[in-house]
Amino acid sequence: MALPSRVEVGSGTLPLLPNAAPAADQSSPIYFLHIPKTAGTTFHRFVASQFLPSEICPTHLWHELINLPSEVLDQCTYIWGHFYAYLWRHASRPMRYMTFLRHPVERSLSHYGHIMRHDGHYLHARARELNDFGAFLRDPILSTTLQNFQVKSLALDLDPHSIAATLSQESLNQLLLEQTLETAKPALPVEEMLAIAQCRLDQMCFVGISERLEESVALSCAVFGWQTPPKVDSHNVNPERIQARDVRDSDLALLLELNAADMALYESATRLFDGARQALLRDEQTPNGV
Repeated sequence: MALPSRVEVGSGTLPLLPNAAPAADQSSPIYFLHIPKTAGTTFHRFVASQFLPSEICPTHLWHELINLPSEVLDQCTYIWGHFYAYLWRHASRPMRYMTFLRHPVERSLSHYGHIMRHDGHYLHARARELNDFGAFLRDPILSTTLQNFQVKSLALDLDPHSIAATLSQESLNQLLLEQTLETAKPALPVEEMLAIAQCRLDQMCFVGISERLEESVALSCAVFGWQTPPKVDSHNVNPERIQARDVRDSDLALLLELNAADMALYESATRLFDGARQALLRDEQTPNGV
């Protein structure tokens, strides 16, 4: 498998997604890189409605994907899951990437609420034992799910197969592979991780913004040629989760500190989104052939 290509940035180079394809390449499957708690389930249900069930990857978790027969994945035209930026290590064919980003504070609080609510989550017991957001934020393991998680989702380049080879089947079934991948601590400086994530956003066919869901769906329809739905119903929403106004000032300050790179990435994504929407509006207002 070919190594990732790189792009010159300042005095150095940064790795790009090695198999990113343009939106117009309809021979390449769409890969929705789903970062947890970014309205991904809602958006996925809309996108899935554009495909036949047989065209959709039947799993969204790594421990199942690594055991999926290659011929099954090869026939999928839509792949969705928490496979992050290293799916290319498992499936190297060209793919049309898309993702969603969310304000880091809201994403973090939603992720915390999800872990606390779902007893099947691999960190649920540890989080419940602490039963406090501030303690969660300061725990060396738990905090990795809230610290610049969106940057890590786009910039890390881990090898799930090598990690899985060290685990028993029982450990895989207990989501230890997902835990290892999602709690990994970057070896690179955070500034370099942010630069990689920003470059990779630029490679994507579509970047949505969770807080602007309906606009995002409409833009994705324009990019991929889908029919815009009259309404988008939200799914997987936890109305009882902790709100920013309920977080202690010291905890909120720490959360913002831990997500400085995510905030910069979110601002970059918002600029990309606004630019794409403005270009679309210009195209709609320009007569054909003019």
